[in-house]
Amino acid sequence: MSQASDDDPWLGKVAEFPAILHARASLVYDVTNETLQKTLIHCFCRFQGSTRPIELSLSDDIGYVNGRVSFRVGVGHYDGFDILDTREEDRVLRRIISKGIFQTLDLSFDLHYKVQSLDRHRVASDRYLTRLTFQSDRAELLVHHLKGLKRVDPSEMVQLLLDVTNAELVSKGFSEISIEESQAS
Repeated sequence: MSQASDDDPWLGKVAEFPAILHARASLVYDVTNETLQKTLIHCFCRFQGSTRPIELSLSDDIGYVNGRVSFRVGVGHYDGFDILDTREEDRVLRRIISKGIFQTLDLSFDLHYKVQSLDRHRVASDRYLTRLTFQSDRAELLVHHLKGLKRVDPSEMVQLLLDVTNAELVSKGFSEISIEESQAS
């Protein structure tokens, strides 16, 4: 994790985001960008380490098997991503309060899969890089699949991130984010 101060100009973004996009969505919402960004950071910090059921296909099995997917979330920092734990969450939230909202927020999502069976199976992970660019009452979500087999489709990743964020917004009494348009590349 980075030991840099809250004034770090690279906090929240990477120097080079990939040009090739695998999914894209225009998001519209009725909350302020500050509220949305604080909510995103908080809910993605809670998302860190969570698991969800998933059906997986394996090369040596016909059909699908039950499995689990767990998530590791990172916040952009120049040439990499710092793990979004509670300490990093505090640092990012302090930055939003002291310096204002991010114009661009880069996040990474590592998806680790595990098969629920007696047989031992090693299942490759996926890594998604996302970039959110903010305007008033709207944001553009860009998704790049960096590595893995795309066991979770990029468009499903967009919906998953939206579902997690909307659950947090609704729990705080705010209205949900909606997708204005979505395109897969």
